Amino acid sequence: MKIEKKIIQLQVLIIKFFELNFKFATFCTQVSLQVIGVAVVISIVNPILLIPSIFIGFMFYFIRKFYLKTARSIKRVEGLGE
Repeated sequence: MKIEKKIIQLQVLIIKFFELNFKFATFCTQVSLQVIGVAVVISIVNPILLIPSIFIGFMFYFIRKFYLKTARSIKRVEGLGE
C-alpha cells in the first residue's frame, strides 16, 4: 500500500514538472517571437538603425565569449585552491 502511494505521488510530481517545462518553453518562444517582430518592424521603419544594431550584437557576442572563458578560468583556479 505504501509503495503504491509513493508511486502515485512520484507520477504526480513528474506530470507537474513537465507541465512547468512546457509553460516555460512556450513563454520563451513567445518572447523570442515578439523580440524578432519588434526588430523587423524597426528595421522596416528605420533601416539605418540596423548598422548600430549589428555592431552592438557583435559586441555582445564577443563580450559573452570573453566572459565565459574568464569564468571557466576562475572556476578552475578556485578548484585548485581547495
